[in-house]
Amino acid sequence: MESSELVESLRQEIVALQKNEAKLNRQLQRLRDNAERDRSVVDLKTDINSVLSAERERQQRYLNLLLGSSQDLILLFDSEWRFSYCTASFLRKMHIGNFKHIDGKRLQDVFSRFAIPKKIEKLFEIMQKAMSDNKPVSFEGDLNIDGHAIRKYEIHFTPMPAGDGNIEAAMMLLHDVTEIEQAREEAEQASAAKSEFLSNMSHEIRTPMNAIIGMTAIAKDSADPERKEYCLEKISEASVHLLGVINNVLDMSKIEAGKFELSLTEFSFRKMIWRVRDVINFKVNEKKQFLFTEIDENTPNFILSDEQRLAQVITNLLSNAVKFTPESGNIYLSAQKISEDGECKVIRVTVRDTGIGISKDQIGRLFTSFSQADNSISRRFGGTGLGLAISKSIVEMMGGKIWVESEEGEGASFIFDICALQAEEQEEEEPADADEDISNDGVLAGKRILLAEDIEINREILAVLIEHTEVTVDFAENGAEAVKKFSADPARYDLILMDLQMPEMDGYEATRRIRASGLPGAADIPIVAMTANVFREDIERCCAAGMNDHLGKPIDADEVISKLRLYILKK
Repeated sequence: MESSELVESLRQEIVALQKNEAKLNRQLQRLRDNAERDRSVVDLKTDINSVLSAERERQQRYLNLLLGSSQDLILLFDSEWRFSYCTASFLRKMHIGNFKHIDGKRLQDVFSRFAIPKKIEKLFEIMQKAMSDNKPVSFEGDLNIDGHAIRKYEIHFTPMPAGDGNIEAAMMLLHDVTEIEQAREEAEQASAAKSEFLSNMSHEIRTPMNAIIGMTAIAKDSADPERKEYCLEKISEASVHLLGVINNVLDMSKIEAGKFELSLTEFSFRKMIWRVRDVINFKVNEKKQFLFTEIDENTPNFILSDEQRLAQVITNLLSNAVKFTPESGNIYLSAQKISEDGECKVIRVTVRDTGIGISKDQIGRLFTSFSQADNSISRRFGGTGLGLAISKSIVEMMGGKIWVESEEGEGASFIFDICALQAEEQEEEEPADADEDISNDGVLAGKRILLAEDIEINREILAVLIEHTEVTVDFAENGAEAVKKFSADPARYDLILMDLQMPEMDGYEATRRIRASGLPGAADIPIVAMTANVFREDIERCCAAGMNDHLGKPIDADEVISKLRLYILKK
């Protein structure tokens, strides 16, 4: 072959190779392009999956944030009753650290841990029917989720249908209504107790009122002096009882309003005990009972406390002991210092009786307002059911506690401790000779008082009660008239008895005007309030207006005369 032909042949082969190379390069580029596209698709799919995963996590976080703070227990599960979600409150209740421990487990297997078998069967029976009917249902169930106590739940079950109409999941919400149910039951019990209390109160008020009205009618129609005297004694007894009922109601209202306060004074503890004993002895003698009193020698004599309220507690306990102890029974009153805590002397007082006793299930209701240990007690023995509740409040305000030890039919011991400060020993007045006749007849002869009182019968009662002292009484029907009479002749009066609630001008304003008048004796004349307003703030208001003292209504004749002697004879 000639060289020219050889060159041409090589050239053609080179051209052919170049064409094939170009073709292969194009194919290779297509392959590269396809591979790049595949990688992009993979990357895109990876990115999409990552975005979807992040979105699912975000939605899960939002769901947990939305439901996690709920105190209700919320559960989601699939059509096979397998767990797919639950709130953190459910996990906490079940003491499960992480949802993964129950994820995918069947609801029945999880619930069998904390439900009563028969109740769990009923629970699933209701939910399966709701699933079959594709209808939500609400009902109540008792579950022991936390492993401690059975609690009442309000259960809401809602099926979740798929697009094809089949049920693909369901939601269960459990709302704890235990406290609501307990509060409702307590409210119903309190309402029943108050209704019973009102019934008892009606009886306690109407009984003495019936005696007062009935005996008054009998006395008016009788010409027999002895019969009249008998009627008057019964009227007096009924009046004292009625006043005690009213005082208990007022005390309880003050306690519930948070306005009950103590008045601390220094007094002889022993003398207070003897006075209470002397008062209660009348009832003890009536029932032919025996009262034994013992005060331990280590008990401080003079203490700083509220004498009136402490005496009230002891009187309440002794009155109950007398009431619930049969004739010829024994009652024991004792007191002793049991410990010291700094300046506080802890004094324990015990009232023990040989009466009917109290059962254990009744003891828990003893110190509750408006209730008694047994409603039949009020029918058998009477009483408002307030005395022990008031006593408990007083004792606790004195830094102590009160409790009872008793068995039915074996008598009862009511015991209370108080914290009192020891006061300095004082010289005690020698007790008056029992045989000495202390008479008030004519003791205020030549003295004159001004009585400001708008109600005529009250003016008449007071004048009669103190007439044997031979004091002269002038009357004023309101505060303005009292100021006018005093201003006309200031030296005429040795003392003013001032009612508080009067028309035209009340007793407070009348007192202020007298004190500010600048008249001779206006600053010094004793002015004593005489009113049915007997709360501590009322007494403090009297003092702030310029009054010297306070007398409560109903009027006690001995107390009135005692005040008159104090302020008139010692001027």
